[in-house]
Amino acid sequence: MIQKKKGLQIGGFIVGAAALALVVFSFSSDQATTAEELSNGQTGTIVVNSVGEVKVEPDMAYVHLGAQALADSAEKAQKQVGERMTAVRNVLSEHGIQEEDIQTARFNVYPEHQYSPNGETTNERYRAQHILRIEYREIATLGELIDAAAAAGANQIEHTQFALENPEAAEHEAMKQAIEKTRAKADVMAESVGKARGEVLQISDRAAQVHFPTQDFSGGREESADSSSASTIIEAGEVQITQSVDVVYRLQ
Repeated sequence: MIQKKKGLQIGGFIVGAAALALVVFSFSSDQATTAEELSNGQTGTIVVNSVGEVKVEPDMAYVHLGAQALADSAEKAQKQVGERMTAVRNVLSEHGIQEEDIQTARFNVYPEHQYSPNGETTNERYRAQHILRIEYREIATLGELIDAAAAAGANQIEHTQFALENPEAAEHEAMKQAIEKTRAKADVMAESVGKARGEVLQISDRAAQVHFPTQDFSGGREESADSSSASTIIEAGEVQITQSVDVVYRLQ
């Protein structure tokens, strides 16, 4: 993931690499941390990096499903897929999914060849495929939606990725945790050189990294053991957000 770095200068103080001094302490922590003191005995700075992590339950899902068909002509294969997808779209509408939450992820029509033992083409058929990407916000009924789509003609259920519609609150909480960690680490470092942690001189953060859990159906769907109400089992898991921050403190 590409990370972008934002900087904050506090109180007009500029931290220059050439002005920082010579004592470096390494700690076994989630990121590198350094303490530096000016060679003339004046107060120096502490540079600390920490990472905060938050896990939350997802509130939406991206479902990839559709239909495929094999026929002796491209037109027949495409027609069969079209009929299936019309029925699937009706099911999506019945479940309250709006048109703006549905988009085509993939559409293909291509020939498939069968060969004799000596390598000659013996038969040519055509496969058509249409896969939709569906945004769905009712996690509790996601299994029912997938079952209904399959019953309507969706014979290719690929995977579901879970997400957060508004991840900003979780990202901010992860940032607060990271900054709290920098304070504790800076205190230890300052004490180790007979100093105390002073004011914040600079803060910068990196783009939050978010891990979205995915449930793969390519190997087949797992169904409930209760055959009277069998439905696809959905395990949403948790969305994991990590946020890294760098803080420069004054030594005093």
